[in-house]
Amino acid sequence: MTAMSTDGIRELPRSPQANDTQLVLATVGGYRTALPWARLMDPEELHDFLDDLADAALNRYRPGKSDADTLSAIEAACRTWRLIAEGSDQ
Repeated sequence: MTAMSTDGIRELPRSPQANDTQLVLATVGGYRTALPWARLMDPEELHDFLDDLADAALNRYRPGKSDADTLSAIEAACRTWRLIAEGSDQ
């Protein structure tokens, strides 16, 4: 059975073999979320992650920065904060 939260996001049930660090996949409108690990963050971590993500995206408008540079900056922010999020779930 799938649980529905108040924000319209359905959490898929964990498998019986899942350990405590396995992410629970969530869906929005039938699609899996792109950043399920971000939902593991506390409000302060989420705020800081979104700040870093916005800063990385704004890289696109900085002189001399290519779209590839911007994508690398976004990926780096996500990579860093995923480690933090998954560590905070333990």
